[in-house]
Amino acid sequence: SQGGSQANALHSLVVNGPVLLSAGAVTTVGAAGQVYDGSATLKSDLTLDSGVGNVTFTRTVDGAAALVLRSRSTSVVKFEGDIGGGMALKSLVIATPTKTVLGGGRVITVDTVGQRYGGPLELRRNTTFTSTSVTPATGTIWFQDRIDGAVAVGVATAGGVIFGGSVGSGVALSGLRIDKAHAVNA
Repeated sequence: SQGGSQANALHSLVVNGPVLLSAGAVTTVGAAGQVYDGSATLKSDLTLDSGVGNVTFTRTVDGAAALVLRSRSTSVVKFEGDIGGGMALKSLVIATPTKTVLGGGRVITVDTVGQRYGGPLELRRNTTFTSTSVTPATGTIWFQDRIDGAVAVGVATAGGVIFGGSVGSGVALSGLRIDKAHAVNA
């Protein structure tokens, strides 16, 4: 559905195979949420609102566009592949306190907005978060809640890195490296 209207929302959405996303907004209201079972390419800025359902990307997510995800705090946003590894996203924002599970190894963004994770973050493999911007001291990477996973984490940005929750308190990280950050707040 375009525009995110609840009146025009889908109950759920399952896309099998590669998909080019250019709708502006996709809204679902059912518990099945949204599943993108193939590589996803963003053609334009996109907001996904899954209501009470989960959002799952089974492969890579690429495209020179901004991606915003919204759902209830009981939902899960899951990325099983790299984000922005083939073509960096402008930005990635998990706008609600939703648990996010990352199974890929890279998250790359190139805009001043950077990356924001509104809820707990569970890492399934060694992960590097990279945010570059042509504007100095921008492209902040903001972890608003806890980060867990028995993996190594790398963070590289010309902007700031903000840790709003605990790091490795549930499952200890095997390592944490921060490069090029303008400022680090914990």
